[in-house]
Amino acid sequence: MTLLIAFALLAVGVSFICSTLEASLLSLPRSHVAMLVDRGSSTGRLLKKLTDNIDRPLTAILTLNTIANTAGAVGVGGQAAAVFGEAAVGITCGLLTLVILVVSEIIPKTLGAVYSKQLAGVTARTIWLFIIICAPVVVSLRWVERVIGRRRHDHHMTRAEVIATIRLGREAGTLERREFGVISNLLALKRIQLSDVLTPRTVVFALPEEQTIQGVIAEHHPIRFARIPVYGESLDDVKGYVARFDIYKAASAGSGGESLRHITHPLPILPEVSSVANALEKMLEAQRHIAVVVDEHGGTAGIVTLEDTLETLLGQEIFDETDVVVDMQELAKTLHGRQVRARPT
Repeated sequence: MTLLIAFALLAVGVSFICSTLEASLLSLPRSHVAMLVDRGSSTGRLLKKLTDNIDRPLTAILTLNTIANTAGAVGVGGQAAAVFGEAAVGITCGLLTLVILVVSEIIPKTLGAVYSKQLAGVTARTIWLFIIICAPVVVSLRWVERVIGRRRHDHHMTRAEVIATIRLGREAGTLERREFGVISNLLALKRIQLSDVLTPRTVVFALPEEQTIQGVIAEHHPIRFARIPVYGESLDDVKGYVARFDIYKAASAGSGGESLRHITHPLPILPEVSSVANALEKMLEAQRHIAVVVDEHGGTAGIVTLEDTLETLLGQEIFDETDVVVDMQELAKTLHGRQVRARPT
């Protein structure tokens, strides 16, 4: 009877440990492993070795689990026949199977999945010990893989998977709503084209380069835009931009009679099919807050500002303390509508 119990405990106990370790290893997020590695944790380095070559730990776990279950079943069957007779073998094996299913499969795998982070240290070291014990089997499997020419396919997290991951973080309360929105928008910047966020040329407020500084102030004071495109013969010939601050500064210095050409700054030229992410990068490199957007024929499609890109990222309007109004695109459209209505018919 003692041997019967011993064989049963062997099968159930080893299977319990193996199932817990397997579930814990497979449920452990790669992000958690990476975090442990960044902290210099020995557990993190060990887990990275295991997860980078997942076949080795799984082979060791399944090998020990199979040996324990087989030995336990044979031992329990033999002892059941000796103690209770041949008629009891079937019933005993059936009960053992039920116990293993519940106690050594369902319960431990649930525990391993739920407490994978807490069990990370124990999981890493125990599985590494299993690999050493089952070294001949593990080495043989790797040899077979080389013989059949199996190629390893490393899994690289896609952009969609990253978004799904941060959505889970939002649902779990790890990320706040605004944090989730910013990260999601950041990942979408490469897919959003400038044509979706630019101020179209039909409502762009621009000034001819030959106009005098004093003339601009006389006609448009107070100047509502911080940066204004400057053009030559037409809006398709954008020369650069002037800053509102420079206009008033030049006028105060007694240079109001000079043309805008003297205070014009260069600005980047971007295709309208370019992404918002690319526009943000180009404007930061050029240290400019505004860029002209051109269509496929080289004509001016509109303008985009650094604020436009950041508003796309943040998902809300940015208000500068020097701005007269918040939504400059909407203001441009309003002014354009007034100009159209004012034209003589």
